[in-house]
Amino acid sequence: MVSIVIPNWNTTELLVNCLKAIQNNNLKTDYEIIVVDNASTDGFAEALKGFPECRVIQNRRNLGFSISIIQGLLISEGKYVCFLNSDTEPQGLWLDYLVEYLEGHPECGLTAPAANNVCCIRQDPNVNKGENVEIAGETIPFMCVVIPKRLFQELGLPAITYGEDVDFCKRLEGRYKKMVIGKAYVKHLGSLCWVINKIGRNQFVQIDFAKKLANQWIEEENG
Repeated sequence: MVSIVIPNWNTTELLVNCLKAIQNNNLKTDYEIIVVDNASTDGFAEALKGFPECRVIQNRRNLGFSISIIQGLLISEGKYVCFLNSDTEPQGLWLDYLVEYLEGHPECGLTAPAANNVCCIRQDPNVNKGENVEIAGETIPFMCVVIPKRLFQELGLPAITYGEDVDFCKRLEGRYKKMVIGKAYVKHLGSLCWVINKIGRNQFVQIDFAKKLANQWIEEENG
C-alpha cells in the first residue's frame, strides 16, 4: 500500500479537486490518504466530510509543510509514502507507474512524475518526452514524490523546515537513484498555497516564514 500524505493550509478548494482527481484515476495500487490540515479557516472540516476515507490530522495552528509531511509519515501504514501538494491534479495511472518502477528497481529511492510548474526542468513533459530520466545532483521537489518508507529509517526523517526536499535528495545521492517516470503525469498549479495565504512567490520570504514556523515548533516541543 501507498500512503499519500497531503498537507493543507487554506487550500481546501484545491484539495477537494486533488482528492476527486485521485478518486477518478482508477488506480490499481492500494492506497490510503492522510490529510494534514494546518488550522485552515476556509471550510476544511465541512469539505472533508465528503471524503470519509481520508485519515485526517488537524493541527491547532500552522506547522508548515515540512512538519506536516513528517506527521503524516509517522502514522502512515504503507510500504511507500507519497508526498503530494494540495494544488495538484494527478492524471491517469500516475501512482501505478511510480510504484511499479520502485518495485522493479531496488536501487531507486525516489520516483516522481512528469509535471508542469516545477523547478526540476527534466520533469517537464516537453523535455523528458515520456521517457524515464535519472536525476543526479539535482533536487526533485516534494510536490509529488514516492519514497520507500524503509528509507526514512535508513536515512532519517525529512528536515523540519524549508528545503526538506533539497536535504533529502542530497542524502540519496550516491546511495539510491532518483527517477522521473515519464509516463506518469501530475498537473501542478504552482505555489498556490503561498499565494492564497498572502506569503507570495518570493523564495527568501518563503524561507523566512518557514523557519519561523519551525523555530516556534521547536521551542514548544522543548517546553
